Amino acid sequence: MFGMVRCGDLPCTIAEVANQMGTTLKSIGPLRSQLVHKGFIYATSYGEIDFTVPQFDKYLLRINPDLIIDKDKTI
Repeated sequence: MFGMVRCGDLPCTIAEVANQMGTTLKSIGPLRSQLVHKGFIYATSYGEIDFTVPQFDKYLLRINPDLIIDKDKTI
């Protein structure tokens, strides 16, 4: 979920999240599936995900102020 926050603008693509995490799409597939099943995230369209709770990204930033955000994007 911190990878989603690092993307900046939401919804973000699964490819962006994988890139932020330094891994492949294939390796984050099971984690994505678990987060969808638990109700933390949802697929907004093919290949894109967002948090189910509004402004959850801002909450994650508050509890982890050292999180590095892509400077080219705004939150």
